Amino acid sequence: MEAQSPMSTLFIFVIFGLIFYFMIYRPQAKRNKEHKN
Repeated sequence: MEAQSPMSTLFIFVIFGLIFYFMIYRPQAKRNKEHKN
């Protein structure tokens, strides 16, 4: 296996970032909206 390029490593971080965003941030945003109403 050849050494990973910085771009592919960055791409992996972006994917994980999106997963955490949808798992953690989105449910909280929904809850906050329900609280205000």
